[in-house]
Amino acid sequence: MDNMNTKAKNFIVCGGLAVCAFLAILGVGFMEAEPISAFAEESLTASNASLVLPNSHEEYLALAAPKDIAFSEQYVAIADGGTLFLYDREAKEYFSTSLEAGRTITEIAFAGNRLFVADTGVSNYFYEYNFSTRALMHKANINFSTFCVDGDTLYTATVSAETRIGAYSISSLSEANPTATYLGTISKAITPYMTVMNGTLHCTFGETVYRYDGTEKFTSYFLSSTPSYASNLRSVCAYKGQLYYTAEGGFYRSDSSAEKPATGELLLRDPDLGQLAVYGDSVYCIYKGTVRGLTIEGNTAHFNDFEISAASSSVNRLNGAVDTARAGNLLVTADAGNSRITIAEIAREGDENAIARYSQIECLGGDGRAYTPTHVATDGALIAVSSADSHIYLYRYGKQTYDLCYVLDTPATGLACVYGACYFITEYSYGKAESGFVPFTRSANAPLALASDVYGTLYVVGADGSAQSYTESAFINRLVQQGTPVHEGTVFPKDLACLRADFEGNLYYLSGGKLYRTGTPIATFSASESFVYGEVAGMPLSYALGFEDDEVYFLFENYMVKTAPNAIEIPTLNEISTAGIYEEVFAPHDAENLLIDIPAGTIGIRTDLDELKEGTTTFPYSSYFRTEEENRGILLSQTNGYALVILYEIEENTRTFTANLFRLNAELPLVPQDNYWEAENADMYLTNTVSAYYFPCLYPTLAGEQLARGTRVHVLGYVQAPERIYALITTDFAQDTKSAVSTFTAFIPVSYLTSAAPLPETEARYEPAWLKAVPEGVLLTAEDGDTVLITDRTRAEFVENADGTFTARIYLSGKAYTATVTDNMIDRGDSDAVRISLIVILSILAVTIVGGYVLFLPRKNDRIDVK
Repeated sequence: MDNMNTKAKNFIVCGGLAVCAFLAILGVGFMEAEPISAFAEESLTASNASLVLPNSHEEYLALAAPKDIAFSEQYVAIADGGTLFLYDREAKEYFSTSLEAGRTITEIAFAGNRLFVADTGVSNYFYEYNFSTRALMHKANINFSTFCVDGDTLYTATVSAETRIGAYSISSLSEANPTATYLGTISKAITPYMTVMNGTLHCTFGETVYRYDGTEKFTSYFLSSTPSYASNLRSVCAYKGQLYYTAEGGFYRSDSSAEKPATGELLLRDPDLGQLAVYGDSVYCIYKGTVRGLTIEGNTAHFNDFEISAASSSVNRLNGAVDTARAGNLLVTADAGNSRITIAEIAREGDENAIARYSQIECLGGDGRAYTPTHVATDGALIAVSSADSHIYLYRYGKQTYDLCYVLDTPATGLACVYGACYFITEYSYGKAESGFVPFTRSANAPLALASDVYGTLYVVGADGSAQSYTESAFINRLVQQGTPVHEGTVFPKDLACLRADFEGNLYYLSGGKLYRTGTPIATFSASESFVYGEVAGMPLSYALGFEDDEVYFLFENYMVKTAPNAIEIPTLNEISTAGIYEEVFAPHDAENLLIDIPAGTIGIRTDLDELKEGTTTFPYSSYFRTEEENRGILLSQTNGYALVILYEIEENTRTFTANLFRLNAELPLVPQDNYWEAENADMYLTNTVSAYYFPCLYPTLAGEQLARGTRVHVLGYVQAPERIYALITTDFAQDTKSAVSTFTAFIPVSYLTSAAPLPETEARYEPAWLKAVPEGVLLTAEDGDTVLITDRTRAEFVENADGTFTARIYLSGKAYTATVTDNMIDRGDSDAVRISLIVILSILAVTIVGGYVLFLPRKNDRIDVK
């Protein structure tokens, strides 16, 4: 026992003496990332780039003076002045036709797959639209003041000294001289609003509704008992058995009828609501030169996401946007025309929509007045915004008010967010947006643009066309006159816009309508390409790259498009090559080049070893992160410029192992073997059934063969791993009785070793008792490698091992979990059953164990984590 404790103490000392070592001395070299292969410039069209803001092509249309809107299963029709716009939902495109100059379309309506159009101006004209020729066909023998359609009936109202109501069969409208059926006359000389509710025609004149009773007579009632509610009536529609209307005060519902008094409810107060339309379960209206969707909930109504317009102030739309940036699934855009920041959460793979949800930050300064945003940057948590009046505002995602307002002498020309910090450049200075920091001029080479990569490296392109990289500390260090030159040989143009970096540090920029990577054009927009109706793409104002996929979001003034996956070749975190390391990772390892130190602030890329199958060419990607403190990990392999490392972590009393990729450089030193290794040459036995691991960690995927209790193993040495001591052992092993015996090498926790062969395990020897509460917990392991951490006093079964320790066993969900514990960790309560059985066992073993083996007890931290 003393001998084993001495070894444990030696590991503590050795761990404390760990120092950085050059990899060349250890025989291990670091590799640089492979360069990107050259490829042809990609022309971006509707075939490899799609509209993302707004949600669909249907919703983007520049309107001048819309008057009416109608819907069918395939088409959306909009009357805009003298022009009829139609959107084909199948072809996903708009087309249009116009009346002769000076004429205005006032009403439109679908009757199945037929579209009727009216110009009820000084001279009334009625048309049917021909979808084959895309032309309006004049119906010369039909004349009226207004109309509406219901099923196979066209209702008309003709106004002179009074209003005459008629009805045409839709099928008869193809005849040369169709005849209307006379329904009756209403003694009103103004044009009514006509709609059909519950199969009955309703004609509304001001605040009075006339309902046709089927016998050439109309009964009347009030639309609202409050006259002001119907003041300046604009439109009436029937929706789900009730009348809705727009008037001077807003959007109303009237649940009145001829049988009961009128009431009238104001659902949405807004003076700019106009013509209404109903299609399916939705209500639409003309609003301030746009088409908006309305959602009715109880006694209120509000605008929903549907809107047909170009520039817009809706939450999911843009108006004169100038810049955009991305981090993870967060797409942040400086919407200058609306004086706000639009935040779109990009939907994950499998979601129906490209954007999962929208939010916005109103750009309000300290005095409450709106400011105009000019640049934006984000790291996914911090959002930095510069303003035209030389301020920088720092927001936290999810908050509507800024945490810091930083004042500059001149407007910022570039921003970068790096893990909670904001860096900026102006036309002559560098700086960090934090209280008390004074910007400074580093050299005569004035900065033109600023970007950062996933590792937090800052890149600056100067007026001389060169690019330099800086660490965060070097960027704000007044004594550092120059950064590290990057992309030497590439001259960046002075007219470049929107400098960005991919995760490896390749630099991208816009110039002349093309997207460049380090001087080479990789994507261009054709001058004739159109992503929205009536506008050619031209040159985007800004764009956003992601580190996790190669989709690029290009920002135009009032809309945004994104490229299809793989349309542009950009290195991403989910494309890091495994370079054939499978055999190295999933095979027994020796004690050489085993541990590596990871400094605080290092960028890690989390991967999933469970998904790393034989033949997999890239590492399964989970996320990227920045380490908060120094850590020591298990080095599994090196490939393609990266170290694959297992880290041991404790979060909220949960102990886990994670697999991570770290970029290889001189700041990732291998731990000298002498600091963690102590050689041994001894035969020992297993106290419990245990899985043997390829590396000294309990990562389930790295578990090899399972060794039975009592197996004799040869110990080659001990490894002080980050969370416990492991033994490197060899043993003769056969998978079953028919297999050949082979020598197997692997790692097991030292707490599973004993110098004397344990007695055969029998179920009868387990006795019930309690596992005491331990603040740091006891980790128990199942045969399949699953673990559970027990911190509270817990009922368990115990059996004594030959070395004086005990095996604790707990069943959870039908699975047995075991750990080796010491006697002082057991609470036997009022029962002496366990104590009596132990006395009997010890009596039988007394002659054997006295002088028969050296008692081994794990160190304190090993007793916490034993298996």
